[in-house]
Amino acid sequence: GVSFAPIESQAGQKAGEDFQSDAMEKGLQVEPDARCAYEVATGQIVTESGFVSHNELMAGASIDGDVSDFEGLVSIKCPYAATHWDTINNKNIKLAYMRQVIHEQWLTGALWTDFVSYNPQFSAKLRLQIIRVQRNEQVIAQHHEAVIAFLAEVEAALQAMRTLEDVGAVLAESAVA
Repeated sequence: GVSFAPIESQAGQKAGEDFQSDAMEKGLQVEPDARCAYEVATGQIVTESGFVSHNELMAGASIDGDVSDFEGLVSIKCPYAATHWDTINNKNIKLAYMRQVIHEQWLTGALWTDFVSYNPQFSAKLRLQIIRVQRNEQVIAQHHEAVIAFLAEVEAALQAMRTLEDVGAVLAESAVA
């Protein structure tokens, strides 16, 4: 199950306090135009979803938007011209973006994601590229197992750090005594 309420990370940072590169900042400025262009092109109304988290696992993601109460998702990228041109020419989604699509489908149960590449520097005909990615249950199951394994590694590392802190506290107490 999924909770759609914003949460704070274990480190105590709010979701919006993360680092942003110049490219990310420019993309966020253009994203509303991209969302509007997508809505005009498809006739779909996009709900801005925000951060969603898994009910049982320490996992989540910031979703650009959903359609029809999470039946589908919209993943918006506003890349530099070369990346946008590659998406247009090859109808190809970069691996890092595809991993994000799969993760978001896993979290929400969405049946599809419209991957949107948008660059306003291109002509009206070329500035919007939409690639639909259908949910693949086998890929989702593999992703689930990978998330479980990753979270187990994180928990083991946290436990090791706690053990070191405990040993350090014992050593500090014995040095004082």
